[in-house]
Amino acid sequence: MTTIRCLLIVAVKKGWDISQLDVNNAFLHGDLQEEVYMKFSPGMSSPSPNHVCKVRKSLYGLRQASRQWYARLTTILYFKGYSHSLNDYSLFLKSSEGHISIIAVYVDDILLTWNVPSEVNSIKFFLDSEFKIKDLGKAHHILGKEIIREPQGIILSQRKFTLDLLSEFDCLDSKPVASPLDPYTSKYGLILVSSSSFDLPAFCDSDWGRCPYSRRSINGYFITLGGSPVSWKSKKQSLVPLSSAEAEYRSMHRVVAEIT
Repeated sequence: MTTIRCLLIVAVKKGWDISQLDVNNAFLHGDLQEEVYMKFSPGMSSPSPNHVCKVRKSLYGLRQASRQWYARLTTILYFKGYSHSLNDYSLFLKSSEGHISIIAVYVDDILLTWNVPSEVNSIKFFLDSEFKIKDLGKAHHILGKEIIREPQGIILSQRKFTLDLLSEFDCLDSKPVASPLDPYTSKYGLILVSSSSFDLPAFCDSDWGRCPYSRRSINGYFITLGGSPVSWKSKKQSLVPLSSAEAEYRSMHRVVAEIT
């Protein structure tokens, strides 16, 4: 989600469109490198009890399915001149003569943003010829987050996810008190502002020996990009610090690693 938020922040600040694609039956597009055999499916007759089927293409349920789908997709994107980020292998970028396009992939969900429409039309046509995709138009939902466009930027909301969760457990008519799943609090969202700033301030802190059982400390950090929250985390340290200074240094180590 940090990668997704960064992509959305850059797009809204640059005034770029954000499009979403869905790949039909993504895992079926992978090419198997190993020999895989399976029993005959129900309804198919076997010539003898010793016969099995040799799988030529990837199938859902295979351990190799997700890896082979990613390998096929990256091969296609490399062919079109994209390269993946060394910090997040689900992020692909292409930059040439001032033309920039960025693709973020989560299994079969694809987000695209660009500054030249001709490039994105080309990659959409190419992906559709290879995989058969659904062009969902402007991005509205990604990984349970609703993307709401406002004059001041983009709002990421989990309202639909929250209401679906309440509906699943038949809690829509209940009146929880001070609950994060209250329908009223579901109206809140995270705003990604469209200001031109790309400053990257970060804040971190640590207590010392907060846990009464293990004496381990808790780290916390919060990072914004151009005034928009992009990454945050709170976690118990893996080792027991011998001083408050050591606890603070460990906290700074984590936030610097995240910024990098």
